[in-house]
Amino acid sequence: MIFSRHINEYYRKHFFAFLIGFLALIAVDYAQLLIPENLGYVIDNIQEIATNQNELNNIIRTIIIVAFIMFIGRFLWRITLFQVSSQVQCDLRRKIFEKTTKFSQNNFSSHKVGELLSLMSYDIETIQDLFGFGLMMLVDFIFLGGLTLYKMFSLDWRLTLFSIIPIILLAILSGLVEKWMSFFYENRQKKLDALSDFAQENFSGIRVIKAFVQEGFEKLEAKRLGKECRKAEINLTRFSSFVDSIISFLCSTVIVIILGVGGYYVYLNVNNSLESALSAGKIVTFVGYFNTLVWPMMAFGQIIVMISKANASLKRISKVLDLEVELKEGTNNFTNKVKGDIEFKDFSFKYKGAKNNCLNNITLKINHGERIGIVGKIGSGKSTLMDILLRLYNIEEGKVFIDNEDIMHLKIKDVRENIAYVPQENILFSDTVFNNISFKDEKYQDEDIINAAKFASVHDNILLFDNQYQTMVGEKGVSLSGGQKQRIAIARAYIKNAPIMILDDSLSAVDMKTEQEILNNILSLRENKTTILVSSRISTVEHLDKILVLKDGEIDAYGTHEELLKSSLLYKNLVYIQKFEAKLNGENYETR
Repeated sequence: MIFSRHINEYYRKHFFAFLIGFLALIAVDYAQLLIPENLGYVIDNIQEIATNQNELNNIIRTIIIVAFIMFIGRFLWRITLFQVSSQVQCDLRRKIFEKTTKFSQNNFSSHKVGELLSLMSYDIETIQDLFGFGLMMLVDFIFLGGLTLYKMFSLDWRLTLFSIIPIILLAILSGLVEKWMSFFYENRQKKLDALSDFAQENFSGIRVIKAFVQEGFEKLEAKRLGKECRKAEINLTRFSSFVDSIISFLCSTVIVIILGVGGYYVYLNVNNSLESALSAGKIVTFVGYFNTLVWPMMAFGQIIVMISKANASLKRISKVLDLEVELKEGTNNFTNKVKGDIEFKDFSFKYKGAKNNCLNNITLKINHGERIGIVGKIGSGKSTLMDILLRLYNIEEGKVFIDNEDIMHLKIKDVRENIAYVPQENILFSDTVFNNISFKDEKYQDEDIINAAKFASVHDNILLFDNQYQTMVGEKGVSLSGGQKQRIAIARAYIKNAPIMILDDSLSAVDMKTEQEILNNILSLRENKTTILVSSRISTVEHLDKILVLKDGEIDAYGTHEELLKSSLLYKNLVYIQKFEAKLNGENYETR
């Protein structure tokens, strides 16, 4: 069997279920050995049984009792062991999912989505098989095999010596078989991971693939990965089949030997040539015992295969479950109801593995209720600053505060519950518009959903859909335009009614008229609530209370639009550049 701190708890937790299942299995094993015993008795005493009704009734009664015990026993062990295996599978899958919800960005870069999906399907199912069929075969090998050998020795020790030849050979080969089986299985799983990653990335980026007419190349790559996966699967199957064939060959060879030697003993018995010769009934009983022994021997080979696979899967699962969670969890909750004050004190930040800081000496105070814009060139650190507020990274203590409370001392859940966030990449789920806005939170009524949609200026668009708010948006909102996805994501953030709202370049795909409507709603409907709007367009932020200008990870300037035109050369250049672009496009920048 397999043992690790992630598995051992299940042996303790389900001890009584295992006990009932094992006892039922042992009862079935004992009962089925009565079948060849009674069959041999009938053959040796057929004339007496034919003339003695009581003897015949006893035989029939025994057969009925054996059938009943086997029926009840098999029902019990299947219910208990298979139920436990399903619970183990479910619990491991839950643990992996919960672990991934605590992953940092760095954790996801080292464990791809395809690998995690493979863990939660193929690898967990392998461990489930071991806890179900694997435990059943182990008990059969130990108890059924042991009981059968005992009865065979009691019947004739000479024939029994021939019968244990396969067991001895299997014991010798088991170590080598397990080693090679683990190698072939791990190789198969790596190929499956690669294929899963490839498929996931292609399905997600299918629009880009079609836009660049890369279908042919992707088909060739899929064919190559598929061939590698098939080759690994064939190698695993070949080796597994080879092991099964060896066991079958050994068992068949022994049966031939038993029948030959046993037949000779029967011949001697008939001619009274040997005192210890066997009767025909005893030979039939012995062959029945050996046929029963074939299953434990086959089970032994399959157990080796299953344990090898399960150990390889457990190693991969443990690698994820044992992964150190990088994000340090605080212990405090907010002392009072969050108002939305935000402060950075001489804050600097560097990504793991990077040589230079991406944010340097950020000192900034945002009062609750303020509407703040953040602008800067690409790579200036705008989104990173927002990720810090969301506690996506560990930072130095005493540097970032919400309502004068250090976010590193606060529980991550408490911080995020008080922030409504609209990311650059607008992720929608394969569900209805209604559920995407409400995030399946049943506390929201139809009126709340409609108001949120109106805030994001998407209500009128939704009414044009065939099923309006019950329209399915497809995976990642594939059936919607970029602007519609952005606005539904904004509605989802607004309905949360959080004291802090962050929109990270979330108006880039909407037209100027719609943008202005949303900005007016922010100014009027989020009064006394802090709103931070990251944008690359000056027109989006110029009417907000204050604007933060970032340059190469540092604060270039901070103030109102009019103040920045006087104090920040970078900001002034951004304004002039965008005015020039608007003029080239035939737009009036001043009216936007």
